[in-house]
Amino acid sequence: MSNENTDMPAEIAIGQFDVVAGRDQIAQFCAAIGGGKTAAPADGDPVPVTYLMCWLGVSKIKNSIRDALLGFSGPGTIPVHLEQTIEVFRPIKVAETYRLAVFARAPDENNIARISARIFDVADNLLASLSAGVLLIDQPEGQS
Repeated sequence: MSNENTDMPAEIAIGQFDVVAGRDQIAQFCAAIGGGKTAAPADGDPVPVTYLMCWLGVSKIKNSIRDALLGFSGPGTIPVHLEQTIEVFRPIKVAETYRLAVFARAPDENNIARISARIFDVADNLLASLSAGVLLIDQPEGQS
């Protein structure tokens, strides 16, 4: 598996998605990571910074990312999460709607692709950016 197609763009836009951090979702997230919070947060409370990566796992978004990665590497590969970076410029708040713009960068010589996302408020202010590195590996025999 190599990135030999020089006609392929270095980065592609995957899509833009409306996202909301609901009170129940944040309460479940905090309970799962041991955040110590037992009650659901109030509307307008700040969202835990690491929760933002969960939006990349929402079914429609995750499937769009997977399709983009397969477009780079072809069928028979799977992405393995290597690392992530989160930068927050302004707080993300519970129960507010945001726009998540997602991009993918073609794998490098080590087959590491990059997923990036930017979070905007309704006034189109950039609030946060996310980045993840994924290693594209050949799928083990007998797995699909």
